Amino acid sequence: MIWMMKRAIPVLVVATFAAPLQANEKTERPATQFLNGSDVVYAYRTYGPETGRPLILSHRFRANLDDWDPAFLAEISENRPVVTFNSVGVSTSSGNVPTDIESMADSMAEFIRGLGYEKADILGWSMGGFVVQELATRHSELVDRLILVGTGPGGSPKTPAPVEGVFAVATEPEYNADHRAYLFFADAPSSLSRAEASIERIDAHRDPSREPATTVAVMQNQAAAIEAYFSGANGAFGRLGAISAPTLILAGDRDPYFPVAGALHLYSEIPNSRLSVAPM
Repeated sequence: MIWMMKRAIPVLVVATFAAPLQANEKTERPATQFLNGSDVVYAYRTYGPETGRPLILSHRFRANLDDWDPAFLAEISENRPVVTFNSVGVSTSSGNVPTDIESMADSMAEFIRGLGYEKADILGWSMGGFVVQELATRHSELVDRLILVGTGPGGSPKTPAPVEGVFAVATEPEYNADHRAYLFFADAPSSLSRAEASIERIDAHRDPSREPATTVAVMQNQAAAIEAYFSGANGAFGRLGAISAPTLILAGDRDPYFPVAGALHLYSEIPNSRLSVAPM
């Protein structure tokens, strides 16, 4: 694992992974709750204790509440409240999915304020990383610390393209286990073993009768938002320097959708940032 941080000579630390996350047989999925926004009802779940600095998670392309690994949620919510939610139009949240990332960020800001939080730590994964970058510039007062996981910057001449063909896999009508392993893990025995365990945990906790899978219409609107973000039309890359929150950037060394070069650009552009690149 490689760590780099600013405000000093960059530091390189090599470390091994901790033991793989194990499914906790006593872990129970909390009940889905609902929050009324201005013109949308947000579905969400809260994990961990009721008090402490909250961590709010913004999800990936096509995901819903049931697509977080329950072992991951158990691990990070041991000593603090963790909130997952469906954005506008996703699964059990009402409304129509926006076709631009900025509107998704504005909706996330409304959700955070609706929970009564004046400030929170924020984590965004993949497309959710785009959303929270915009949140950190458009609603900076809400963001205490920022975590960007498996994501990249908005479009610019510096932004690397995904591996050829990856978007075709990401937009398959339905994901199977092989699709998810390809998109979120590396083609290596150790990584594929973790993929199998993670997918089994997620699917064992999934309940489509209560949390329906996202639809083709959701995918199409989200894909349009991603395409616009990658095009650079909204100038997101140029706003990275305005992110004031301390930021941790987590990248996989063989991520097919978000090459490490993109994480390096995030690190170089966000002033108070730290980068960790881990072997997948």
